[in-house]
Amino acid sequence: MLWRWVKGAPQAVLVVPPPLKTGPQLTSHPKYITRSGHEPLRDESGLDLKGEASLKELSQDWACVDGLDSRRRSNSPLARRFVFSGPTGAPASAVERATVHLLARAIGAERPYVHVTHTDTDHPHVHAVVRCLGSQRRRLAPSITDMERLRERFAEALREEGVEADASPRWVRGLAGRGPLASHWRLQHEFETLDGPAPHWMRTQSLEAAKLAFSGVPPDANRELKILASQGSIRRSFLDLAQRLTESPEVEDRRLASAIEVFVRRMPPPETERLQLARRLKAAHSRSRKQYERAEPTRER
Repeated sequence: MLWRWVKGAPQAVLVVPPPLKTGPQLTSHPKYITRSGHEPLRDESGLDLKGEASLKELSQDWACVDGLDSRRRSNSPLARRFVFSGPTGAPASAVERATVHLLARAIGAERPYVHVTHTDTDHPHVHAVVRCLGSQRRRLAPSITDMERLRERFAEALREEGVEADASPRWVRGLAGRGPLASHWRLQHEFETLDGPAPHWMRTQSLEAAKLAFSGVPPDANRELKILASQGSIRRSFLDLAQRLTESPEVEDRRLASAIEVFVRRMPPPETERLQLARRLKAAHSRSRKQYERAEPTRER
């Protein structure tokens, strides 16, 4: 595992969008991920579900079974969505096999699911929809820890298919804070490419970055300080390990020590997205000011 970390193996990606809670959602989502039936949708038995009639029958069946659960709450989700994405350039067939094996062993062991593979991006990915209610009347309600373990198992399944992949935590790679939420990615994409409205979180982050850039006093300055201290401790631990391995008589240990030192040197600066944005705002302001100062004598003449 340590060698995969220091070598910078490509990351296996697991995205967990919001669950499907209503019948119309359960009907429309399979239609969406199959591109209105143009992409093959397969169930847990490997059978293809073709046509809108099959998709409608599937959603009605799942909703009916869920409705018979006497312990069901009014807001209980009917199904959960997952997107399993392989590294860039990975064979789509290998990513699909890894996902199917994982679903059979982990999520779908006692509950039905469907999946479809998309190859329209440089990283093939599989959309999976899993019914929440299982055969033992247990509902699928994964925690954050469960999702982290699921991503690790997905990376293992990819490696079994010959695809180099890892599922290391962000802190191991020198990244600060949590990763962006799936909903943030979608809203940011709509804002940047579809001229949609700026999301609230983006407006808030920009305002905080501007305060940090030009007044030096963000709303909660301790965030950057905590990340700096945390990443400093992590990097010192890596370097301490490298020092101990350097003293080992084993050649492989000394090679690993050198790789760890290079790995730490290549880590990104321990900065939050807000601090990175503040630096860009300050640099842009500095460039604009210099351009204005160069143009000022011309206007005076």
